[in-house]
Amino acid sequence: MNWEAIGAIGEVGGAIAVVVTLVYLAKQIQHSSLSSRAATTLEASRALADNMRAVSQTPDLALVWHRSMTQPESLSDEEIARVIWMDASVLHVIEGMWRQWKLGLVEAETMRPLERFLIQLISNPIVANWWDSEIDILSEEFREYANGLRAHNSDPTYTERLDQSHRGAL
Repeated sequence: MNWEAIGAIGEVGGAIAVVVTLVYLAKQIQHSSLSSRAATTLEASRALADNMRAVSQTPDLALVWHRSMTQPESLSDEEIARVIWMDASVLHVIEGMWRQWKLGLVEAETMRPLERFLIQLISNPIVANWWDSEIDILSEEFREYANGLRAHNSDPTYTERLDQSHRGAL
């Protein structure tokens, strides 16, 4: 065997090593991406659960929130303020989740229940008055998205179209 043949065998071996390395890196990137999506979803779920836990562990707050959905006219000014701030906290979590969804870090299936909950929150007469008063604590882009959901909540294909258009906007 001459040196040229040995060199050719070395080149083939090197090419195989490069291909194996690229396959390994692709699998690592795929795993990292999956881990990132899972961590993002888990963190947002924890934030929502913390809000819900706070409401459920405070009996008067749970009752106030329930009355805000069923008998909003029965609430005092203080109770209205509590509902608005409680819902604002949840809306911040949903906006964060929505931003992660736009980046592809949250699955559309995870967003669907949040979209329904978002519609419910901003359709509540108490929160709707606050929401429609040009609040500054949420981004205009998120408010437009939420208002679109609220306006089209009877159109089941609307969120599917949003999934396509919002991800394409980045």
